Amino acid sequence: MSAITTSNGGVQCAAGFVSFIVQEDIRTHIVSTTAFSVHMCVAGLTLFFLYKQISSSTFPVCGRMIYVCALLIMGAINYACFTASQSRWTDFWIQTVLRDAASFGDEGIESAYCSVDNPQLIRDQRELTQKIVVSGATSPLDFIQYGSAVLIALLYQSYLLYRFKLVWNFQSAYALIAPALLLLGIFVVGILNVITPRGDAGLGPLGFSASESDFGPSFGDVAGNSAILPQAFWGLCLTFNAGFTLLIVLKLYRMRSRVCTALGKSYGKMYTGIAAMLLESALLYTIVVVVAYVKLPSAGGTYNLFSPLATQTECIAGELIILRVALGRSLTRAVVDEVTEHTTHLKGPNGIARNPILPSRMPQFAAIASALTTISIRRTSQSPWNPAITEEDDQASTADLKRNDKCPREVAAADA
Repeated sequence: MSAITTSNGGVQCAAGFVSFIVQEDIRTHIVSTTAFSVHMCVAGLTLFFLYKQISSSTFPVCGRMIYVCALLIMGAINYACFTASQSRWTDFWIQTVLRDAASFGDEGIESAYCSVDNPQLIRDQRELTQKIVVSGATSPLDFIQYGSAVLIALLYQSYLLYRFKLVWNFQSAYALIAPALLLLGIFVVGILNVITPRGDAGLGPLGFSASESDFGPSFGDVAGNSAILPQAFWGLCLTFNAGFTLLIVLKLYRMRSRVCTALGKSYGKMYTGIAAMLLESALLYTIVVVVAYVKLPSAGGTYNLFSPLATQTECIAGELIILRVALGRSLTRAVVDEVTEHTTHLKGPNGIARNPILPSRMPQFAAIASALTTISIRRTSQSPWNPAITEEDDQASTADLKRNDKCPREVAAADA
């Protein structure tokens, strides 16, 4: 600060702006660090419960563990590159403010950093402090950060597409052509957001322009003229996530009565309750996409798209679904198939998701299935060679069915 030759007013303006930059940097680091910390906790819990199930079903569990590890590695890369790039950008602007304070006179400093006659510059400086850029990476760190974010988006949304197919139980692959094309469009536009040069560098292929000033290009103009690709990415992500969120919630709501009939009310609520609908549909990321697009500045530039707030939320949303699968609280292929078979053929469930926490009700389910099968066979086997079922047999079978539907504690109390 000894090189600054301005009066007290200019020094105070420069010092106030440096303080503003540092405060913005601290807030940004708090948000990103919190998001990554939550991601690490969720990933750690998911891997722990998956590891406990390796002995029972190795292949599916190992596949889920690889998926969670991939999300964790990509999330760590995204967070590390973001933190390093953000610190570098903050240092750059602090040095810029100090250099301007030393080079310009008192009037220049006050007009640039204090005067209300130049609100455009103040807005530009605020956006630059938060590194709200448009399409394209500006450094190797940005390139790695944005590339990892695109891979995270591809992994997460591919898994969301898989959950959509599982919940709706599509037998034909043709039903997934349109969703797969939409997913491909998201991936292509995401890559273009990374490799397309920024307009203010004079290399933009779409002819973007930027207005120059003594203090650098106006990022407000740049963001307004070259936000095509970021807005396209936001729109595709929002369409994909909101659409599949609605479809999955709708299907779970429609399945609720059938699941309760096949598995019982307790398991029906666990698989199709409100919490299941919110987590199975990955509503968390959809909400973050909407809030980030509306609230963050520059109408959602590339920085907003690929920041830790968005990417870590993607990872958390996908890992929460797998965590519920590991705990036996989420729908699996076996559960969906058994619910369908029970509805159409009166078959009992024999593929309930393994649950290391809740007590198993497999004996009760097997007894219920046996009683249902006995009643069905007796009622459909009436012929001259087979006597008709008697009322006493029907009442006995119904009593056995009610008895088997009770938990062991209730049966013991009834016998006593």
